[in-house]
Amino acid sequence: MSRKQKITLLACVVMLGLLPGCQTTTVGTPAPLPTSVSPPEVVPTVTPSSVPSATPTTVPARVGQVFVLSLDGARDDWVDSYLADGTMPHLAALAKRGVRAEWAQTIDPSLTAAAHVSIATGAYPSATGQVSDKFHLSEDAFYWYTSGFDEPQMQVEPLWRTAMKHGHTTTTLFWPGTSLLQADRLADYTVAYGTREVYSRRHVLSPQQAEAWKEAPTSYSPHLEAALPILGRDDALVTTVYVLLVDSSDDGVADYDAFWLCPTRLAGDGCAQLQPGGWAPLLVRPRLHAGGYFKLIQGSSDRLEVFQSALWYNEARPSGLLRDINEHFGFFPPAPDYYALEQGWIEAEDYWHMVEVQTRWMADVEAYVLQTYRPDLTFAWLGATDECGHQFLMVDERQSGYSKAKARQYQAYIRDAYALADEALGREADVLDLEQDAV
Repeated sequence: MSRKQKITLLACVVMLGLLPGCQTTTVGTPAPLPTSVSPPEVVPTVTPSSVPSATPTTVPARVGQVFVLSLDGARDDWVDSYLADGTMPHLAALAKRGVRAEWAQTIDPSLTAAAHVSIATGAYPSATGQVSDKFHLSEDAFYWYTSGFDEPQMQVEPLWRTAMKHGHTTTTLFWPGTSLLQADRLADYTVAYGTREVYSRRHVLSPQQAEAWKEAPTSYSPHLEAALPILGRDDALVTTVYVLLVDSSDDGVADYDAFWLCPTRLAGDGCAQLQPGGWAPLLVRPRLHAGGYFKLIQGSSDRLEVFQSALWYNEARPSGLLRDINEHFGFFPPAPDYYALEQGWIEAEDYWHMVEVQTRWMADVEAYVLQTYRPDLTFAWLGATDECGHQFLMVDERQSGYSKAKARQYQAYIRDAYALADEALGREADVLDLEQDAV
């Protein structure tokens, strides 16, 4: 985010006047937050007895929802141009029927974790304790740092906790600066950004004669297999998945053209089919509900090259919400992998594919929670604009690897990221009532 932005439809935070210099930005006509009345329709807070409870002593009547959506890192000048040229039609429609802030002043530094904690609390980093994405605490060793995402500092009460005290049901969806370890800072319903179990790798495998597989598909050449190790910290073996090579053509030639990726030697429903150059998701650790995406770079009877993304799993509270997400949407999609891109394990289009898959998945989860749980106040986050803004900002011939063709390609990815964020906004707006709800 730039130091001085023309923010389009930033909602509840500026609506409540928590950021100095911000003008009102709303869509719909939200009712004021009441302080009394009839029983709520949702589950109470998940605050444990060991911390002060946010459970209200009085309860409100049903009012319109307030939905705050952060498009992380979205540049105001690009948003303006994409509103004008039709790239972001859903946001343009909301802007037309709503109100736009002329400007807004962010914090310094304008980094994701620190900025989102300040948005959530209305306080500057000097008060929240969240001063950067990574920072040193006084007790940290010199070479150690604290992650503002994994161990956020939120020393000021966030808005959703204040709303809970007034009887409102609240939700945070992937909001930076929230942690399930901080029970006294959680909303009634909290979906955290996924947790990574192991890092990504590129595997080179040598197929061997297959052992006894169950339900193996017909092959006109002897089945081959390769064991793909999933390695954790210090290369410790976490688990093994298997690739089964199949020759599906009855042409008298040993030509392996089908590749099955399975968590065990059972070619059943839990497997994924790999195609050269294609991606396939696989639930690798069912008990943890952790999985990843795999890309077959090269496949033959002599050599397999497979890119394995990091493995991720969902975290959410209460436990019923976590079960819902795992059941309806599966494991958390891997984050766009800049390290793999820099190592040459994947290409720019693969990075974009990861952005696209994760953003659509997160938008579906956000829409589901909004529609199913009907919270009064929701803080939600999407990162496509930030992920692509960091990786594809090639605008100057002095940049390493610059070419006019690559700059055009990268600018197309950035435009696509804003279009994708707008698509997600439309998905979420579909489950809201814009005559009553505020966005």
